[in-house]
Amino acid sequence: IIVDPEIMEDLVDSSTQESQLLLALSPKEMQVMSSMARGYTNKTIADVLSQDAKAVERQVSNIYAKMRLSEGKDARVGSALVYLKATGMLPRA
Repeated sequence: IIVDPEIMEDLVDSSTQESQLLLALSPKEMQVMSSMARGYTNKTIADVLSQDAKAVERQVSNIYAKMRLSEGKDARVGSALVYLKATGMLPRA
């Protein structure tokens, strides 16, 4: 999965809080975030992106830090919801 940062900026409405959080992510973190939103485990993400599992773990931690989320299942779900809302894949309440 390759996410062009310029395309993401066009897709993401920069006026929303979720969008601002996504724009803070690096292109590689966006790839990881996209995979997390699809429910992939860190190991699967590492395999799909041909990365070391430790690198994916660091990227996930960076994503949580940028989104101001604590580590754990709630952070993973929370970050996925932010991604899905910001990209329009989940309707806003």
